[in-house]
This record gives sequence, C-alpha cells and structure tokens, in this order.
Amino acid sequence: MTKSLTEQWHDGTLPRGGYYIKLLDWSIKQTDYDNISKTFNTEFFRYNVSVKEVLAPVPSYEKWKTQEDLLLIYKKENKRLKAVAEHCEKVAGQWADKLVDTERKVERLEKQLTIATKALKYYAECKHINLDLISVPDDCADFEVFEDGEHARQALKEIEEVK
Repeated sequence: MTKSLTEQWHDGTLPRGGYYIKLLDWSIKQTDYDNISKTFNTEFFRYNVSVKEVLAPVPSYEKWKTQEDLLLIYKKENKRLKAVAEHCEKVAGQWADKLVDTERKVERLEKQLTIATKALKYYAECKHINLDLISVPDDCADFEVFEDGEHARQALKEIEEVK
C-alpha cells in the first residue's frame, strides 16, 4: 500500500519539491520541502505554526497551465450547454402550450362532431321516412320545420356555441 504524503514526511521519505500543506490552525499554505534538512522552508514557521498534514504536490507550470486551459474550455462548454438547456426549456414550454391548445381544439371538435352527427342522423331518419311516405316518428314531428332549414340552423348554432 502506498503511503500518504504526510506519512512519507514523517518517515523522512518525502521527495524534495513544492507542496500544499495544512497547518495546525487549519490554514493551507504552499511551501517547498527540503528532503535533506527534512523541513518546509517558509516564513510562516517563524510564528511557531506546525504542519498538520501534507496535502498534495504543487503541479509543474506545464501541468498547471494545461489544467487552467482545460478549465477555460470546460467553462465555455458549460456556458454553451446552459444556453442550449435554456433554449430547450423554452421550446418545450412552447410545445406544451401548443399541445394544450390542440387538446382543447380536439375536445371542441369532438363536441361539434357529436352535434353534427346527431343532426345528420335526424335528417337521414326524417328524409328516409318522408321519401317512403311512412308515418313520421315523434322525434321527427316537426319535419316541416326541418325541411325549412330550422333544425339545421339550430344544429349550426349549437356547434358554434361549443367552447
């Protein structure tokens, strides 16, 4: 099992280089470690603050620069993806509104179709009865009014009133 940086420091096997360290007062500092003198070389030790933990090595400039460049790329991509998400949300909202409107229109048309179908059945029954010279059933008793278009006008009026 690999030892932690803090364990390597306690054992005296920590390689020379820059490190981030946590002090006993919980502050975090960047410092250099000298593996010959086995000490961290910084001015803040003048204040008798001790090292609690060795956190991580300080990356080389090239590695740091690569990470910084990647971070900029990720930030730009994140901004672009947020804009895409906002656009998708807006479009989805518009489609949801259109769907609700369409559902209302379908309901309205279904009601109108029911009224028109009823009027058409009435017309077909009465027309059939009239042509065959058979007695007019009760629901066609006002056949003369129907012939005059009143029943059709009434059906159209009902269709127009559907909300």
